[in-house]
Amino acid sequence: MYKPQGQGPFPAIVALHGFGGILDYQNDWLKKLTDDGFVTLMVDSYCARGYYCQGQSRSRLIPLMLDPMMVSPATRATDALGALRYLQSQPFVDPERIGVLGWSGGGTAALMVSSRTGGFKAAVGFYPSVSERQHGPITPTLILAGDLDPNAAQYKSYADAARKKNLPVEVVVYPGAYRKFDEPGGMINISGTKQEYNEAAALDAEKRVRSFFSKHLKLPR
Repeated sequence: MYKPQGQGPFPAIVALHGFGGILDYQNDWLKKLTDDGFVTLMVDSYCARGYYCQGQSRSRLIPLMLDPMMVSPATRATDALGALRYLQSQPFVDPERIGVLGWSGGGTAALMVSSRTGGFKAAVGFYPSVSERQHGPITPTLILAGDLDPNAAQYKSYADAARKKNLPVEVVVYPGAYRKFDEPGGMINISGTKQEYNEAAALDAEKRVRSFFSKHLKLPR
């Protein structure tokens, strides 16, 4: 957890890692958002369950990446709600101004909790799994992905469905961007999906995310 200087109460953001566990670039995101005046809390959905803890051999992640349902998005959503309740109990956090941010499977979990009333006030999902048949978000939601992502067709269909239903959701699909466009470095992941950093998309996403959370979580009460 990162906390701005001062007594608060501050708005806050719960962060949910992807299938590859907590990565440095995700912590960099949290530090930037803390600089903007948010308490940020990263939830580790693997370590307490005995799968993988930071500092251990990353080979322990292989089963989780081959079978994401070992710690499913629904389970991750429960973790997010637990983190929400924890933050709401802290005297330096404004319990009415808490958002959620997730990557990949964590982004899918963020979208799942965005459809619940009485909880998070804003949600951001980086390259999550989406379906136009899923319940629409009640919470203002921002989805960010690349058009070379394997799920690109899902994002476009979901954006069309969201517009028709007048949902409070914005879908941004970056031309020429692969999955994990915001993580420096390029690679092929264990499932064979190409992942590649895209500086233009990453910088635009940073501006959008910081502006989005400032708009929806810093409104005067």
